[in-house]
Amino acid sequence: MAADHIIDILSPLPGIQRDGTEFDSRGMCIDGQWVRFYEGRPKKIGGYVLLDPGNNEIIRNIYNVDKSNDITDCYLGRPSTLAVAPVSAGIANPEFDRTPVGFVADPNNNWTFDRYTILSESVSLGNDPIATTNGSGVVVVTVPSTVGLSTGEVITISGAVDTNGITAAQLNINASITVLTLTTFSYVSGGIATSTGSGGGTFVSYSTVSPTNYIIAHAAPNVMDINNSVSRLIYWGDVDVTTPLTPISISNPVASGGIVVLYPYFFFYTNDGVVGWTLNPGGDWTDLRVASITGTKIVKGLISRGGSNAPAGLFWSLDSLIKATFIGGDEQFRFDTIQADLSILSQNCIVTVNNVFYWIGRTQFYLYNGVVKQIKNTTNKLMFFKNLNLPYRNKVWGEYKEEYNEIWWHYPSGDNTECSHVIIYNIEGDFWFDTEYARSAGTTIGYEFPMATDSIAILNKFTPTSTISVDLANNPLSTSTGSNVIIVTIPSNTQLQNGNLVTISGATGFSGLSPAQLNQASVPIIVISNISFSYIAGGNATGNDVGGGNAVSYSYLVPNLCYGLWQEETGLDRVLYGQSLAIDSYVDTNITTWFEKAPTDDRQLRNRRIEPDFVQKGEMSMIIYTRDFAQSIPTPSQTYPFFPGQETIELAKIDTTNMGRLVNYRFRSNVSGGDYLMGKVIRNYAPGDVRP
Repeated sequence: MAADHIIDILSPLPGIQRDGTEFDSRGMCIDGQWVRFYEGRPKKIGGYVLLDPGNNEIIRNIYNVDKSNDITDCYLGRPSTLAVAPVSAGIANPEFDRTPVGFVADPNNNWTFDRYTILSESVSLGNDPIATTNGSGVVVVTVPSTVGLSTGEVITISGAVDTNGITAAQLNINASITVLTLTTFSYVSGGIATSTGSGGGTFVSYSTVSPTNYIIAHAAPNVMDINNSVSRLIYWGDVDVTTPLTPISISNPVASGGIVVLYPYFFFYTNDGVVGWTLNPGGDWTDLRVASITGTKIVKGLISRGGSNAPAGLFWSLDSLIKATFIGGDEQFRFDTIQADLSILSQNCIVTVNNVFYWIGRTQFYLYNGVVKQIKNTTNKLMFFKNLNLPYRNKVWGEYKEEYNEIWWHYPSGDNTECSHVIIYNIEGDFWFDTEYARSAGTTIGYEFPMATDSIAILNKFTPTSTISVDLANNPLSTSTGSNVIIVTIPSNTQLQNGNLVTISGATGFSGLSPAQLNQASVPIIVISNISFSYIAGGNATGNDVGGGNAVSYSYLVPNLCYGLWQEETGLDRVLYGQSLAIDSYVDTNITTWFEKAPTDDRQLRNRRIEPDFVQKGEMSMIIYTRDFAQSIPTPSQTYPFFPGQETIELAKIDTTNMGRLVNYRFRSNVSGGDYLMGKVIRNYAPGDVRP
């Protein structure tokens, strides 16, 4: 084939081929990090913003509850606590604690959550349930159970007769209650009792004023063993209060698997294939129905479409998938085994998209859309199962990124004991890729952006272990006109990190700033270099000066590392503590050769020119990798930078002189504010030297 040079389009197929050899990638990319494929083209994945720095305990599970005023309560299930971070518009308010009373802390606790609404209903009480105290307007009411009630809640009392000097009209009112015990609450009546005793008659009842929405939570020590048989209590609480959750019923039901709501029925699932359900989860569970639907532990239950047989749900056991459908009558539900001899990798790896359920088994990827099917994956299936740290399999969790039609499965790879990587399936395009990303839990439900939490403690802000104090040289502070940012010169920095809370003391006033404005307590810093950091003063400087005197020092508490909560798919950078840090993103194209165009001409390929075509922000770079043979170690070229609009490169091109028999290209963005979407990159190449 006679040719001086060839011009063609560099356009790899979507996906990153990990199984097989790089040369045999079948047109897909052969490597990449923090890159997805939009309309088949490589694109940088979005950035993420720190919402809550957390503490030194990992977050195992997240559940979002939408509130009024665009606030989302993010429930954070840790091994020893249940906290709530109220989040709105990218800002998280301080966490508040809802850890259940009597909760059993365990490093292997795995949480499941759901919600249940109880409509306003009348609860009939026994004979003479109202107790009075002489001279007091406070009355105590005996009820079947106060589970589901909370202090401050407004209820309606009706049916009471005159009692011990308090009239019926003064007793039958809307009142704010105080929960006293599991069977009593009090309220302030409209009168004053003239004697101590009981009364009210035989027709007293109370009702809640409005429907109450509950968060239901259950945690069992399953993280290291999906088949763990230890059962734990089920808890709940009004989503509109901040008090600790309480046991869901005075009967204290327990489960080892978890809970799910198939409205209006509440289900729990547990050992030996047992499920139970009730119409009144806050009651005494006298209506409880129990069924053994398979022979092994049920590890997950989810609501599904039921049509005329609604409500309906799916239950995964260790070795089967069972469908529950409502049939009414005494049996209420029918349970059909959809498929036996079916595996599931972890209890949180099931992802629902448009009522199709996707999950990972022990050796395959599955979906259920009415029938169980294996999802074909010849791209990175072997890589995933070979590198999965199997003893930590129940830490694998999945999420759906709706904007890009992607399912992300987070998993511990290699020697990592927490999730360190993600394998990604694009449903619409039916292709696979992956990236490194360390997240322990997350959710895409409720809040406007996905949320996820660190699986590796990297933030350094809270839980102090000791105090360090450092004396500084004379006049170590510098100011800039009109700015409240103070730069501090220090001897050296061995432990400071961005976001550390530092106390500045001993400074004298200068540059229009008083000592009180300069000497700040527990102010977050930004590390500039190994010998400087900055902080925010209490006012703006009037000049470009140095000062502070000869007695300035700084001190800070050395903290343990913390696990943060992040808002995902936001912007382009890693944003925390007022900083925007670059996220490294790159893609390696498939390997090409000269002899693909000229089968009888076994020569090297000489790269003459690359014409980048990107929707781009910030500087990018290109490296050309060459190999002599398929199994040779690739040799990188120099790094070729290029810029948006090609403002600094004549004719918007990159001229090169690299040669190699097998050639591929890496395109990279690693600057703050960087972004890209690849278009049709043109390459100009020619025959080079004869093959090595």
